[in-house]
Amino acid sequence: MSTPGKYDILIHIHFNKPVTFGTLENILRGNLLFEDLNTQILYRHMGELIDSEFILKIPLSAKRGYEYSLNLENDSLINLISFLLWCRKEGIDYNKILTPTTEVLIFNILKSENISLENLLKSSKMSAKTLRKHIRTLVDNKFIHIIRHKPMVFEFLVNDVTLWYLTMKGLPVPEMERKCKDPVSNMDANRDISGSREIMDKLIKLHIYSSTVTEGNTASNEDVERIINDLPTNLTPKEIIEIKNTKDALDLIIEVYTDTDLNIDLIKTTHQILMRGLIKEAGMFFASSTKRIVGSKLKLPSTNKEIEYLMSSLMSFYHLNKNHIHPLILGSIFHFLFVSIHPFKDGNGRAARLIHSFILLKSGYPIFAFNPEKKYEYFNYLEKGRESDVSYFVNFIIDEHRNILPGK
Repeated sequence: MSTPGKYDILIHIHFNKPVTFGTLENILRGNLLFEDLNTQILYRHMGELIDSEFILKIPLSAKRGYEYSLNLENDSLINLISFLLWCRKEGIDYNKILTPTTEVLIFNILKSENISLENLLKSSKMSAKTLRKHIRTLVDNKFIHIIRHKPMVFEFLVNDVTLWYLTMKGLPVPEMERKCKDPVSNMDANRDISGSREIMDKLIKLHIYSSTVTEGNTASNEDVERIINDLPTNLTPKEIIEIKNTKDALDLIIEVYTDTDLNIDLIKTTHQILMRGLIKEAGMFFASSTKRIVGSKLKLPSTNKEIEYLMSSLMSFYHLNKNHIHPLILGSIFHFLFVSIHPFKDGNGRAARLIHSFILLKSGYPIFAFNPEKKYEYFNYLEKGRESDVSYFVNFIIDEHRNILPGK
């Protein structure tokens, strides 16, 4: 490709901030892939991006010419940039995914729980050779899975990459109740159990215990009880602070959930309470080239701006799906995407479980908790959700939540 596509231009402007056309052209020519760049094609692509309101064309005051920058007031652009940066991080060629032909193919697959190669040939009107090429692209990039070879049948995968794709396209998550039918049905029987003060107190302690111990705190249920009641324990000062902070953050969630919808400020405030006295960056997004999730292959966003894009897109995901998919599934997927972004320096898992609880409470479900002895399964299912389909994680989360509830 001698001239960059529209999406390559957006990425380069993101990294280089406002630029003149000449500066952008020189930057692109410095890339070996684009050294034979065609100026007319580049100019046409810029015009298309301006017409789409993705790029702002700003007159320069002191001299003739214009400067170009991303239109960060455009939520559709934020969702697109989030998808492009996620693909770039994961080594996925977004240009192959975002061709009109491939996108038509994706939409045809989304229309059905599963679809055969024969039906795709009919609906796409491609040659068998061309169709197989695009199918291979989608399989290699974890968009679809071959569930049967003879005859060949496909299903759409719901994972981190495809969730950002769907959000970018303004599409809700495709029907997941089929894959999560039994866990959802079983948990529905426990809706509204938190009506009594006694049960709510038990749920609060369960959440604090399970969420802190999952992250390495050595507390027992008795320790949590004693700390909540200001009684001494043999825990370290750091462990005591973790438990007190989790209680305070959970109190905030319980106080505001009826009158407040989920938003970035609430997420930051929750994290600030959760991590006060533990890290100086409490409540602030934090990126670093050395930041990692222990035991995970996932590459994390490397800049704060990337985290801001992704968290904005996560809120787009929430609003797009909150009235479309079951709240048990919504909370679990939000939890999955949040820890995949890992927006804070520390405390991301604990924050995810608090926000998960907020989403559940708004729909009348108990505060989230699970058995911390299952934490390795929890981390494994998070990885499986990224490698193939998030339904494995969703089923695990809903089942384990139900299993730990009082009276179970």
